[in-house]
Amino acid sequence: MPDEAELTPEEVKAIREAEAEEEAKKEAEEASAKAEGTVQVKCIERFEDLQAQQIREAGEVWDVTPGRADTLEKKRLVEKV
Repeated sequence: MPDEAELTPEEVKAIREAEAEEEAKKEAEEASAKAEGTVQVKCIERFEDLQAQQIREAGEVWDVTPGRADTLEKKRLVEKV
């Protein structure tokens, strides 16, 4: 790769944009890999989620671990999406 001093400003900008795009793609893949161990659930009735320390509204969808999903489903607070 040529030295930056040998490149035009447009070429430097294009290289920076390509690097930023590659970094964003890598971060998205990492986030996806982390989320693979989760399932989506949908709130059936409003309740206070003590683990997340917030109120869950009916119809709200979010990601939880499979074990947490099973627990909330048994209590009839959510259904798996």
